[in-house]
Amino acid sequence: MNAIRRSTLRTAVLGALAAAVLGFHGAASAQVTGTIKIDAPLSLTGVAAFAGIAEKEGMDYAIEEINNSRFLGEAKLAANYVDVALATDQAVAAVRGFLRGDGVAIVGMTIGNHSLAVAPLAQQGKMPLIVANTGGIKDLTKPGEYVYQMDVGQYLYANRMGEALKAKGVKSTAVLYNDDVPAVMDLWGAYKDGALPQNGVKVTNAKSVVSTTADFSAAVTSLLEGNPDAIGLLARGGAVTVINQLRQAGYKGVIWGQAGLAGGVALKAAPATNGVLVTANAAAGSPYPSMESFFKGFKAKTGKDAFSFTAQGYDSVWAVARAIKTAGCTSRECVQKGLTALMNTGMDGALGKLTFKNRDAIGPGAVLQINNGKEEFVK
Repeated sequence: MNAIRRSTLRTAVLGALAAAVLGFHGAASAQVTGTIKIDAPLSLTGVAAFAGIAEKEGMDYAIEEINNSRFLGEAKLAANYVDVALATDQAVAAVRGFLRGDGVAIVGMTIGNHSLAVAPLAQQGKMPLIVANTGGIKDLTKPGEYVYQMDVGQYLYANRMGEALKAKGVKSTAVLYNDDVPAVMDLWGAYKDGALPQNGVKVTNAKSVVSTTADFSAAVTSLLEGNPDAIGLLARGGAVTVINQLRQAGYKGVIWGQAGLAGGVALKAAPATNGVLVTANAAAGSPYPSMESFFKGFKAKTGKDAFSFTAQGYDSVWAVARAIKTAGCTSRECVQKGLTALMNTGMDGALGKLTFKNRDAIGPGAVLQINNGKEEFVK
């Protein structure tokens, strides 16, 4: 395919995504002009960098798409990225600085504890906070009407994993989980009290560890007791280490986990991770039109595979753009009112068809499987 045809194809894909999937309805109000800045605190270094970098790539892609399509007329979006690494105090300091600045909204966040710490500050300062990634914390938006969560809580679609395990003939599972991570505890509750028993899967052993655990030898020994059909890893850190140790111990059963293994993390540990099942907000190969359009469009534009974190960053920026267009103005109060309208209408995006309850996104989610260096959609 020559360069002209490749460019034409890429333009067509991007145009279709911006217009059909995300509801482009022509130029924005003439009131919206100039450069509109959003502040973006992300964990771009440290162990969570794989997620933060993917979020940033999705945000960059959305900004380019919004600007090139003239979705906001003569106005252009621009992002002020700040690396907050793994430190909650850095995230708090960044948000305090944003409140004194000229950004119209805070978009991003990578770590759930960071988001919980800054949400009350954003509410108090009346600056819209659109959180892209937390693992789906239930109480994040409680501070008030300026706090929004675009990350679909995995607990909302845990039953998809239960169904996937049932389809593989799994009758028993051991589970390792972090008891110091709110989103993981919500997810563990969804499995323990719903998704697993409803699909005929008995929990033979549940082992809790803190998220900073480095030595998993005792945990691995415990998980292997009774030779369960499957082992679930609801651990933010160290899951790949546990998988490697399970394989070294000769375990050949099903291994399943949560989104901390997505985003390319498990891919890097192949072949030990081949066959591992993971829940994620989005995946390529899904039956959801807007989700699949995003993955195809990102690949056409960048030549790279997108991940669920990429999709979350992308939809978070598009939510702000839609809010600005609806409001027809760019003050923080205007953006908040536009976001309120979006909560009522929902949106089709990279995460599929989204609705909102109490400013929390609700979407279809996905179960994917690691196969031959790819994250493949299962259900």
